[in-house]
Amino acid sequence: MSATTKRAAPPPPGAKKPPPTQNNGNLQTSLSYNGEPADDENMNEVEGRLELTAVLPSGKEVPLVVDVNTPVMDLLIQLSKANKLSPAGHVIQVFSDDTGKSIEYKPSQTVESLGVTTVYMVKRGDKAKTKKAVTNAHKPFEVTVRLTINLPGRQKTVVRVNPNSPLAEIYRQICLDKDLDPSRYEFRLPSNPEQQLDLSSRLGDYNINEITLITVKGRVFGALRYEDLNYHLAVY
Repeated sequence: MSATTKRAAPPPPGAKKPPPTQNNGNLQTSLSYNGEPADDENMNEVEGRLELTAVLPSGKEVPLVVDVNTPVMDLLIQLSKANKLSPAGHVIQVFSDDTGKSIEYKPSQTVESLGVTTVYMVKRGDKAKTKKAVTNAHKPFEVTVRLTINLPGRQKTVVRVNPNSPLAEIYRQICLDKDLDPSRYEFRLPSNPEQQLDLSSRLGDYNINEITLITVKGRVFGALRYEDLNYHLAVY
């Protein structure tokens, strides 16, 4: 009598195929394959819009409203296109609000997952380690002028000051640096020693680059008294 071998019935339509098996002697182990692991930073995607401030390489601030799930790389491309910049030559930098240090991220990471409201677009070779460093790089250049001050005892000192600085501020700083009693001196013009300078004015108002500090009696400085000096500086 011949033995008859029965074949297993085919699975019904739509049924999932069982995982392949690996025969290790008498032990059969099921092998399962998972797909590529998901990006942990983007596991919990959310819906909505996010308001951001983008600081361009020039220091200009641009307000943005983007989808919370926008990848950082896509944001870089959008900013580059809108401002006619090369995305290949720039990167997005973000900084911690707590420490001010640069935050590392993946290009595919969403802007919402960064946890910041300000992003910095910088040249690829100009990446900064701290927020303070990149902020200082965007500060506008301050115009200063060279000011010579003739001190008592035939001494001189040279400082660089903003021409819009009030004379009261310059006066107080000189007295502080030279350890002088502010109640005993006043500013006058070298070309006209009799003309007392008004400390409520600014250096640029006189269009001068040299001032003489002379010793005087009393505490009156033209229209401004010494005791009013702190008040005047607070106003400016």
